[in-house]
Amino acid sequence: MEKRITVSPVTRIEGHLGLELEISERGTVLAAYASGTLFRGFESIMRGRDPRDAIHLTQRICGVCPVPHARTAVEVLEAAFGVQVSRNATLLRNLVQGAGSVSDHILHFYHLALLDYVHGPAMPPYTPAISADQRFSEAEAAVFADHYLQALEMRRRAQEMGALFAGKLPHVMTFAPGGVTQQPTAASVADFRSGLDQLIPFIENVYIPDVMKVAERYPDYLEIGAGPGNLLSFGAYPDGAGGQLFEAGKFLEHGHPRGEHSWNWAERPGDEHARRHVFPLTAGDVASIDESVKHAFYGGPRRHGGDPATPNPDKPGAYSWVKAPRLGDEVFQVGALARMIVSGNYRGGLSVMDRLLANAFETAKVAGAMRTWLDGLALDGSGYQPVTTMPKAGQAVALTEAPRGALAHWLEYADGKVTGYRIITPTSWNASPRDDRERPGPIEQALIGVRVADRSQPVEVYRVIHSFDPCMGCAVHTTIV
Repeated sequence: MEKRITVSPVTRIEGHLGLELEISERGTVLAAYASGTLFRGFESIMRGRDPRDAIHLTQRICGVCPVPHARTAVEVLEAAFGVQVSRNATLLRNLVQGAGSVSDHILHFYHLALLDYVHGPAMPPYTPAISADQRFSEAEAAVFADHYLQALEMRRRAQEMGALFAGKLPHVMTFAPGGVTQQPTAASVADFRSGLDQLIPFIENVYIPDVMKVAERYPDYLEIGAGPGNLLSFGAYPDGAGGQLFEAGKFLEHGHPRGEHSWNWAERPGDEHARRHVFPLTAGDVASIDESVKHAFYGGPRRHGGDPATPNPDKPGAYSWVKAPRLGDEVFQVGALARMIVSGNYRGGLSVMDRLLANAFETAKVAGAMRTWLDGLALDGSGYQPVTTMPKAGQAVALTEAPRGALAHWLEYADGKVTGYRIITPTSWNASPRDDRERPGPIEQALIGVRVADRSQPVEVYRVIHSFDPCMGCAVHTTIV
C-alpha cells in the first residue's frame, strides 16, 4: 500500500518549501509534490514605478543572492535605454557578482548541505535530530566542524571583498545605468587581491577536498537524484571583449553519458562528447520561455510574455505559489552543474553529488577568473558614465546566472512608468510544480525512485532537495492588475 509523507517545512534552505511524497511499502518515492508555501509580489510592486527603482527593489527579493538581481535589473535598463557600458564597468560588476557567488557556494556546502552527511557537535538542546545513515566517524566529523567555522570566516571575507565595489552588502548600492559608481583605487584593488589570497587556498585545500570526501564516502549519491537531463545556462561574466566565463546554451539529455564522472573541472575543458549535446541559446529560445500556472495558485493555464498572473489561493488542483517555467515547452534544470556542463568544464552525471562537485569546481573557476578581472581594471575612473535621460517608453530582457542558476528580468515601461516587470529565478525552474502536461519539475523528478530507509528520518529526501540549494523567496511572485 502506498503511503504519503509530508516534509514541511524543509529546513536549511532560503524560504518556505514543503514536500508531499507518495512512497511505496518498500520505501521508494513514487511521486513528489514541491510546494512553495510563501506568497510574495515583487513583480506587482514594480508596476507604476520609475524603471530605475528596479535595481534596488528587486534586490530585496533575496538577501542571500541580491547581486545577480542588481546586475540583471541594471542591464535590462541599459538594454531598454540603448546604453553600452565600459569594460571597466563590466569587470567591476563581475568582481562583485563573483565574490557573491563564491560566498554563496561556500554557504551552501558547509552551512546548508553538509549536515545531511556529517553530524554536528552534540550540544543539548541542539543535538542533531537525524541520526540515519551517518558514515563519518566522530573524529572525521570534528574536522568538518572545524571547517564549518572556517567557512564562516571565508564567507565574511568574500562579502567584504564584494562590498569594496558594491558600496555595501547585502544589497548593492553602486550599480546604475552607465556602470558602477564606486571606482577602483589602488587600495581597494589591493584589499580585494588580499581577499583572493585567503579564499583561493581555502577553496583548493579545504572546500574541494571536503566535497570529494563526502562524494567518496557516499558514492551511491553519484547515481541518486538526477532529475531531468535538459540543462540550461543563460551565460555569465562577460569579459568586455566579446567573451564570457560561462557560455549561454542548452544541454539536451539525448545520449548524456550518465555514470562517467570527472573530479577536476580542468581535466576535460571543451569536452567534445559533451559539446555534441550543447546547443546555442537563441533569441527564439528566450522568446519561447513561458510559465505554466496549472498547478500554481494563479489564474489561467499558462503565462506568456508579460501576461499577468493573478493570484487565486483557492484554485482547485493548485499546490504551489511557484510557477512552472518552460523553454520550448520543455523542463530544464539550472545551476552550477548546468553552467559547467554547457561550458565544457564538467563531464559527469546529474546526481546529488554531481551538483555538489560542480558547485565546488565552479567556485575555483570563478575565484581564478577574479584574479584576471582584477588585473584588467584601469584606475582611470572609466567605470561609470552617468545616464541623465531615458526614453519615455521601452522594453527589454536581461539574462545572467545567479549561483543557483538562470535568472531573467523582463521590463516594459511607458511614460516613464513600469507597465510590466517579469522575473524568472533559478528556483522557479528547479522547484517548479507540474505543468500543463503534468510533467513534474526538476526537484520533483529528482526525488522519484529515491529509497527512504526510515520514514521518520527521511534524510535521503533532504539530500536531494539540498543539492539544488533552493531559494524559495526568489521563486514566488505575482503580478496584480
